[in-house]
Amino acid sequence: MEVLWHMWRRDVRDVEDQRRELYPKNHDRHLLLAAPLVNRLSKELATLYVQPPARDFIGPMTESSVARIHRIYDAAEVNTVLRTAQECLAALNQATIWIFPVPKIGGVRLVLVPPHEQAVVMEDPTSHDERDVKAWTLRMPIEQDEETGGLHYATARITKEQAVYIDGPEGVIGTGVYAEDLSNPIGMIPAIRLKGSLPAMGEFWCPCPEDLVAAQRALAMSLMDQQHLARMQGHGQPVISGLPIAAAREIQLGPETVVGLTDEQASFEYVQADPRLSDYKEITQYFLDTVVALNGLSPSSVLKSSAITALAKRLEMLDRDTERRRMVQEMGRCEARLYRIIRAWVNWQRGVEVLPEAKVEMSYREPALVVDALHEQQAASLRIKQGISTSAQELARVEGISLTEARQRVEQNRREQIELEELGGRSPQLAAGQVSSALEIVAAVQAGALLPAAGVTMLTEALGMSAKSARSILRSTGADLPEPDPEPIALRGQFPLYRTREEAEQASSSGAHAHYVDGANYYMPNLELGETQFHGDYPGDK
Repeated sequence: MEVLWHMWRRDVRDVEDQRRELYPKNHDRHLLLAAPLVNRLSKELATLYVQPPARDFIGPMTESSVARIHRIYDAAEVNTVLRTAQECLAALNQATIWIFPVPKIGGVRLVLVPPHEQAVVMEDPTSHDERDVKAWTLRMPIEQDEETGGLHYATARITKEQAVYIDGPEGVIGTGVYAEDLSNPIGMIPAIRLKGSLPAMGEFWCPCPEDLVAAQRALAMSLMDQQHLARMQGHGQPVISGLPIAAAREIQLGPETVVGLTDEQASFEYVQADPRLSDYKEITQYFLDTVVALNGLSPSSVLKSSAITALAKRLEMLDRDTERRRMVQEMGRCEARLYRIIRAWVNWQRGVEVLPEAKVEMSYREPALVVDALHEQQAASLRIKQGISTSAQELARVEGISLTEARQRVEQNRREQIELEELGGRSPQLAAGQVSSALEIVAAVQAGALLPAAGVTMLTEALGMSAKSARSILRSTGADLPEPDPEPIALRGQFPLYRTREEAEQASSSGAHAHYVDGANYYMPNLELGETQFHGDYPGDK
């Protein structure tokens, strides 16, 4: 596992060791050639966080709570760490993320810890879930030497109740990792383990893909062999025959030198070997193609980047689709546990519940490679019409935004469309006589002879204007017209609902409470004497 970790990190120490082992007498004559195969494969497979995903926090969230969560995630560089963790998952078949508190800012820090620096004791030996770990041991750096720059390491043993250093520099052993009383204040081990496949029974770690280790080594050794053979045999060797050695040594060679041989039996020539590397290269290429293909990728895409058309690019993406779908579920589980741990650390550091319980819904942005934009739009419209998808789902898929944000944008677009229809369709151009009448009404409101509300009524009922247009005209003249009360809406049998808490509180003198409908927050006024509310049984639901 350790060797593969270093290969993924583009560390060439293993190639150097292999070179010394294979060529003990002349390894220094073999140039070190290392191709980052493992790193390249991991980046090709780990694409979920190449573009930032959208997170929906479903629960009793206020706007300030959501904004605070995003600030914490941005400060902890969550997307960057998770992108690297997914690459590690693709390369090592597993990854472990530890979440540490940062008391200075009241936030957290995410650290990707190598599997070979950890050990676990399970409560149930048949389990491989991190929630069933009885004790987790990890080795980590705790300080840096100011003079040498070297790191000092310590080993920590962490359980759900306690976190203490059990090995390390003098003065560290026996001290608490998180608190002076050695306690674990959040009651759970703050680690997330990503699994690429199920471990064997009785094992916690997933099987290491040793085939990638062998492939990385074989590729490096093959390249070094070919380079050494070509370099040693590619140069011509001058050969003189029929002369004594002493005489041959006196001959000067060079582009401006003439070689003259007085003995008829003497000869001079350059001898050049033919290394015949074509078969060697072909075998190496075949081996490399096989390794790439068995890891779920197209060799032509990874090694040659041969696609030059949109259709070819789409076919390349299909090669990755299966691997991508396998990872979506695992990273979604990671995101859910990550929020629970971050919430626990932040609330503990602040001393109050700053972050509430919430469910995390992820929307990963898929690569949108449209070959025919017109047909793609027609297909999307057909999916919506047949009930296979919705406008919000299509918008979220194309633009990589959360479903809640997509619903809000669709609703805003619909409201703007209605306003345009009102201005253009329901408020036709006024005739000459109607213009005069409208001006007279406006003048009467300005003079105080007509109340603004009455002016709105006359413009709408007598001249056919929309209420919005009438109010807009009168406001432009300075008329004091309060905003109309927002209309309540009904969703899933819940009524009356408002989009904001402020709107709901305007309809009640005793506050409002939240409802979570279709993944979004809505608000209902608190019930007052003589009022009726519906919680799932409203007959006029739409």
